[in-house]
Amino acid sequence: LLAFVQELGLSSVTQWLGTLPHDRVLDYYRQADLFVLGCKVAANGDRDGIPNVFLESMAMGVPVVTTNISAIPELVENEKTGLLVPPGQPDQLADAMLRMLTDRDLRNRIIPAARRRVMQDFNNKVLIRDLADIFNKKGIGPRE
Repeated sequence: LLAFVQELGLSSVTQWLGTLPHDRVLDYYRQADLFVLGCKVAANGDRDGIPNVFLESMAMGVPVVTTNISAIPELVENEKTGLLVPPGQPDQLADAMLRMLTDRDLRNRIIPAARRRVMQDFNNKVLIRDLADIFNKKGIGPRE
């Protein structure tokens, strides 16, 4: 990737930050206007499920533009909690990015809906409690 960035002449406008402490990551989310990740299915069939960075972005109020593969549409619903485009369509991805950055009504609708979606359906405290209830019902609860 670094060689590709150099080949395209993008070195002066690209930063590779590596692993960062959590508070620095939060600072970057606070400064962000948009989160974009063009996921695709690899040649060997490997694919993303629901990348955590989507949950983090949406929870922080950063709108998401991504591709409609795998389980991603379970979280990022097109026109409701983000924008989805087909994988391998860079022009459509660029158009969706521009739209998300310039359409104020869309942003004002999507940002709060995305945050609500994360808080309602992907809240770890709730999910852990639900999982504990399932174990308890099956008799797999904590031993005394």
